[in-house]
Amino acid sequence: MVVTNPHDKKLTIMKSNITILMLSSFLIFACKQEVKNEKTKEVNKAEIIQSNETKHSKNDKPQNNTNCFTQNDIENLNLFFKYISSKDSAPALALIDSSNLKFKKEDISNLRKLFLSNDFDSFELKHENIDCDDYIILDIMERIKYEDDGEIHYSERNIMYKLTKKGKNIYVESAGIAG
Repeated sequence: MVVTNPHDKKLTIMKSNITILMLSSFLIFACKQEVKNEKTKEVNKAEIIQSNETKHSKNDKPQNNTNCFTQNDIENLNLFFKYISSKDSAPALALIDSSNLKFKKEDISNLRKLFLSNDFDSFELKHENIDCDDYIILDIMERIKYEDDGEIHYSERNIMYKLTKKGKNIYVESAGIAG
């Protein structure tokens, strides 16, 4: 577009400035609307988290379903595994008997070997924190020390077991190894 008249040139510049201003205003409005939508999403997430926390706090109730882990079961198992990992086996057996939870002897023997190994680092019980967990993942972390050309290195490995409950019996099955 060729403009020869100076008045037309000013008019063209003014039109393009107005167009740029309108486009900028539109973009600013759109960005503000997007930020507002994000804040709404954050509020909704917060409400969901709060309602879940309320649900989690009800874990202390006794459950009618004997095939799920209650919060009390999880706490007992956590203490039991802490005792095994501290190499204090006598209280560990007493603890598991007092909670009325039973493992197979071979499962306890295999777990004790892992917990007492020189490579044992730590463990974690992973669960959903709900009234009735159908299963728990026992995640055992190992740190294997090895020497290469006079330098000491460590290799980390996770051994995971799925713990399920039928009545008072706890069943242990391999859930995988990573590392």
